[in-house]
This record gives sequence, C-alpha cells and structure tokens, in this order.
Amino acid sequence: MAEQAHERCVELLIPSLSSETVANDDILLCAIVILRVFEQLNVMVTGSDQERHLAGSSALLRASQGREVDPSTPGLRQAAFWVYMRQCLYNACVHQQAPNVDLNLVLIPPPDEGDILSDLRSETAWANTMTWICATVVHFCFGSSYPDPSSRTRRWQELSEAVKSWMITRPDTFDPIWYSEAVQGSGNPFPEIWFTADWHSMFAKIFNSAPSNFEFSYGIRILSSCMYALGHLQAIT
Repeated sequence: MAEQAHERCVELLIPSLSSETVANDDILLCAIVILRVFEQLNVMVTGSDQERHLAGSSALLRASQGREVDPSTPGLRQAAFWVYMRQCLYNACVHQQAPNVDLNLVLIPPPDEGDILSDLRSETAWANTMTWICATVVHFCFGSSYPDPSSRTRRWQELSEAVKSWMITRPDTFDPIWYSEAVQGSGNPFPEIWFTADWHSMFAKIFNSAPSNFEFSYGIRILSSCMYALGHLQAIT
C-alpha cells in the first residue's frame, strides 16, 4: 500500500518538475523531502538506497537558495532545508562520505530571546546551528579538503572550538532535567536522560557526533553518539 502511494505521488510529481517556477515552489520542495523520508525508510525492504529524492531536494535547493541560511526556519523552504540537512548527514555517516551540502553558505546567528514566538525561533536556531556544525565535522572526516596533517590538525581545532563555543553560549533550556546512570540488572545498559523538548534530545545526539575535545578519538565520539541514540533520550511534553 505504501509503495503504491509513493509511486502515485511520483507520477503526480513528474509533470511539475518541468514547470518554469519549479525552483521556487516551496510546496513541491517539501513534498520531495517527505518522499525522501519514505525512500529512506524503504531501504530495509528494497535493500538499496537510490537517493532519487535526496538528489531532487539538493537540485531544487541549489537552484533557488541564496547565500544565507536561517537556522530559525521562518518558512517552509528553510524548514525543508534543515530536514534535508539531517537526511544528508545520515547518508554521509552510513556511507562514510562528505555530505552533499554547500558549506560556503553563511549561517545567520540565532535570534535573541524575547516573547514566546521569539524564544521558539531562538531554540530552533540553536538546535539547527549544532546540526550545521556537525555537518562541517562530517565533511572534515570524510571529505578531502584538508589533505596535509598540519591543515587537518588546525581545522580540527577550529571545529572543536566551534562546538565548545556553542555549548557555552546556548540557552540553558537545552540542559537535561533528569539524568540517571544505568541500573545494573535492569536490562538497559544505557543511562537515562530527560529533556523538556524533542529538539533538546536531538541536539544531544548531534552534539555527541561532533568534536568537543581534540584528544577524544573518533571511536569514542561515535560510541557516545550511539549510546545517546540507543539510550533513553526522552522529551517531557
């Protein structure tokens, strides 16, 4: 049933791709990003990932995107971009390749907090900023932009400082409200961590995929990320 619905969506989508305004169609971009979610989930059934919708999202974004990225996601296009970013990060880590993202884009700083709407935009921006930093780390690990040891060491230190700066300046609402070490004999070998919002727990996963200290090895950071992903990261809503 899901496969049939997907194919029907693709049939409806193809004629729209020939439109002169396709690059600026926010609804079409969001539709392709959603179809990519199905494509990604369907890998376990098909056994392969053709990344058709991921490539489509990339093409539309590059054709219409300006030189700045707003992490507070004020509109559909910006929201679609950040979903695409996370989809790219997943594939990049699975296939150990640089993410298909233009890292020369200028990231707008998170807005100041104020009223309730401003606070929500600010928290969204802080979470997406860590996503951006993580993308630069993955690009560093799997890309070829820094071939010699001295430039790689220097770049790694820059990325480490970016993560530390984010951690120091972020809102304290990102702090967990509960932390408990794993209880022996409970059947769960991981710690239990509670947050007040979904994006706070998402930040914790992404933060532990990025470097916070040059002395930490890649293996330790990846293991830490897996522990967060498999452990009890809970959002209280």
